[in-house]
Amino acid sequence: MHFPSLEQIIYTMPAFVLAISFHEFAHAWVADKLGDSTARRHGRLTLDPRSHFDLFGFLLFIFAGFGWAKGVPFNSANFEGNKRVATIAVSLAGVIANFIIACLAFLLIKISGLVEGEPSYEILFNIAHFNVIFMVFNLLPIPPLDGSKILAALIPWEFEERLYSLDRYGFIILIILVYTGWTGNVLRPLMLRTRDVLEATINSIF
Repeated sequence: MHFPSLEQIIYTMPAFVLAISFHEFAHAWVADKLGDSTARRHGRLTLDPRSHFDLFGFLLFIFAGFGWAKGVPFNSANFEGNKRVATIAVSLAGVIANFIIACLAFLLIKISGLVEGEPSYEILFNIAHFNVIFMVFNLLPIPPLDGSKILAALIPWEFEERLYSLDRYGFIILIILVYTGWTGNVLRPLMLRTRDVLEATINSIF
C-alpha cells in the first residue's frame, strides 16, 4: 500500500465514483428487469454514489489501487424464468458496465487527441484504468464478489451452498491476498494487461 498525493486522489476520484455507481446500478437495473425488486426497495436502483458507497472498499481503493462498493441485494427466488441464468446475468451486469465505461473513456482520449500529462487525459485514463480494475477484480470467485455468484450458479447446488457459506469470510480472504502480495504479483499484472489490450483495441478500431 502507498499514500497517494492529493493530485492523485483528485485524478482518481471521478473514476471511483463512476465505477461504483454504474457497476451497482447495473446490478440493480438488471435484477429489477428480471422480476426482483429487492434493490429498488432498498434504494439501490440509482446512479447516486452515496447509495453504493462502502468506506472500507473506498479506503482500499485509495491505498491499494482497487476496492469495492456496497453490494446490491437481490433475491434469486423472485427471478422470472431460469433463476441460475438470471443470477449470472445480474452478476455480469456490473462488470459489463465497467467494461463499457472503460471503452468510452479510451475512445474519448482517442478522438479528442489528449496527451499524457494533461489533466483531462489523466482523468479519462484513470476512469478507463480503474473501471478495468473493478471489472477484473469483481470477477474473482471469492464471496461476496460477482465472480463467486457466477461460479455458484454454475456448480451443483450442494457445492453452491458451501461456496455461499464462505461469504462471511470473503473480506478476510481478500485482505489476506492483499497483504501476502498476491494481488500485486498476480492480479495486478492481469489487470494491467487487460487494460492495455482494451486500449490497443479501441485505438486500432478508431
